[in-house]
Amino acid sequence: MAALPAYNIYYFINNESGQSSGHWWDRSNLYNIDDWIGLVSRPLYEAGISTDPAQVIVGQKNWLFLGDGYENSVSTRRNGPPEGFQTHAEGIVAAQSAWNEWLSDQGVEYFHTIIGPNKNSVYPEYLPGWANTGEPTLLSIIMATDGAEKHIYDPTVLLASTGPVLGGELYFARDTHWTEAGAQLATKALLERAKRRLPGLVLPVLDQEESDPVSWLGDLAAFLHLEGHIPNQNVYIPRVIYPESVDTEQFDLETGELRQSGGNPPVANQQTPLLIQSDNALNNKRVLWMRDSFGHAMSPYMATAFSETVQVHWAAALENDAQLLVELVETWKPDLVFLTAVERSTTHEFLLTMPPD
Repeated sequence: MAALPAYNIYYFINNESGQSSGHWWDRSNLYNIDDWIGLVSRPLYEAGISTDPAQVIVGQKNWLFLGDGYENSVSTRRNGPPEGFQTHAEGIVAAQSAWNEWLSDQGVEYFHTIIGPNKNSVYPEYLPGWANTGEPTLLSIIMATDGAEKHIYDPTVLLASTGPVLGGELYFARDTHWTEAGAQLATKALLERAKRRLPGLVLPVLDQEESDPVSWLGDLAAFLHLEGHIPNQNVYIPRVIYPESVDTEQFDLETGELRQSGGNPPVANQQTPLLIQSDNALNNKRVLWMRDSFGHAMSPYMATAFSETVQVHWAAALENDAQLLVELVETWKPDLVFLTAVERSTTHEFLLTMPPD
């Protein structure tokens, strides 16, 4: 501990990344042990051992997966869904059906939910053997419930059967999320379902090409403090080529403040409603999209398809008896409503929220 401040002062002064904050004499900087944790974490990671298994477990070929600190995702994979989840799944399906009826009464043309499968549901072969014994999955129980397929889309089979695309996987080896290619497959399938109900919808036809290698660490590797201790992977991510004519602007829906202008960049999680307006979109439609971090890679596709999209996290929309969702539907009057949630979040009580009487 006596040597730690000297080490951190040297690191702080010579930090070329410019990410150090505060002053070298701040206690949080003098006694920061993140880098030291990384020194210990690297050899253990390479041996298949996690220094923080509640957050991350190490799988085959050094793939990383979320630990039990996130909705008990490891125990669920090993032992199956928690007791009572069948009843919970029935509640989710009942809520989707009720919302579909309520939204239709408000003039919404189409409502559908897509559940993004956990990485361990698509790539179970990369899990450590001890963590891959549980069946069924949360998502499979939901989809086996009567009426689920009418309002919920599960892209697990599509993603698991597609395999690598142009040299790149559909999920990141060291991250929790799907890649742009995986997101495109899922979003395209979701909108194809919408087109069955609304034949006039025009869907983007996008090309993919193998990108130059992208230097990528991944959020799970960062959880183990491996930044700077293991080389970033050169990930070949199939790049989706979006039409250059689609140009977007992002506005705070409540204040009208312009947040971003130009291009068609991915949109991060939003706890308050964000309006994306797209020039030259394929469909002059308003879309209300309740989403989570899995929507990040999906968002350029949605902006290409629809002229106006309001994005907000589904938990923010559904909390307080869905007060925000109801307000947005009644005041903004969307044509279509989508909900995107990752599989591990399906245990959340907000997904049981019913519409107003």
